[in-house]
Amino acid sequence: MMLNTLDAAIFEAVINISEGRDVSRLTALRHAAGPALLDVHSDPDHNRSVFTVGADAMGLVLKSAQALTEAAVRTIDLADHDGVHPRFGVVDVVPFVALDGGLVAEAIDAAHEFGAWAGTTLDIPVFLYDMATNPSPQTHRRSLPEVRRGAFVDIAPDCGPSQPNPRSGAIAVGARMPMVAINVLTDLPIERAAEVAAQVRESSGGLRGVRALAFDTPELGGVQVSMNLIRLADTSTEAACRAVSELVRLAGGRVLDFELVGLVPLADWQSWSDDFRRESSIGIVDTVERRWSAHHRNNPR
Repeated sequence: MMLNTLDAAIFEAVINISEGRDVSRLTALRHAAGPALLDVHSDPDHNRSVFTVGADAMGLVLKSAQALTEAAVRTIDLADHDGVHPRFGVVDVVPFVALDGGLVAEAIDAAHEFGAWAGTTLDIPVFLYDMATNPSPQTHRRSLPEVRRGAFVDIAPDCGPSQPNPRSGAIAVGARMPMVAINVLTDLPIERAAEVAAQVRESSGGLRGVRALAFDTPELGGVQVSMNLIRLADTSTEAACRAVSELVRLAGGRVLDFELVGLVPLADWQSWSDDFRRESSIGIVDTVERRWSAHHRNNPR
């Protein structure tokens, strides 16, 4: 089933915040994000929420990301945080995305503007990554895993103070192509799930563009193989999930559920088989483009 894409260019930011349990706090953060908010995914095991904001103008996305970030650093203290997901900031990761690949310069400019603002106004160290460090695909771009490993040790902040903010930590700010974050919930023990994650992870010789970790998620009733699919043209969401499902089966386990974190680009969703759409329960309403279209109809400027 092929569906027409929208005429309007769509921009998004996917703000990862270290809070996934306090309902009243999450409600306040939703309000802070304003009319550009398209989706919120919260996970109590990770104690993390992913806020997707989108608009047909990058300026509106930037404004929403700033308002949400300001509200989060005002109300959350990293010292009180615990959760299974790695993090180094209250507002942990802020990537800017142009769904139209020809407009990536706008995403890069937004990342630089956001980084300078957070470093100066909020006094939080900012580490740039992906295309925000270097727009040329022929030269090295600092990856998000590199930032996590090297921050304050091998890598100095690009903006803001040289040491972590005592309350808010640091922020990784990027510009990148569209990607998908998806969790495969299994009944495997954590050790076996970690082996599956290593087998599909590109850095371990697995699938191209796949980053994967395993997390024990008792609130969900199983163990996750959690994936970030950063090059969808090389490995689609369906291909990655099929590979994990087969490895889980070979390890003697079962797949219990698929959990999309945030939204999926329409082009990737269109490539899936009908069987996988049914199995995953991920519909066209979960694509960035359709969510923005519906949101825009209900909230015209």
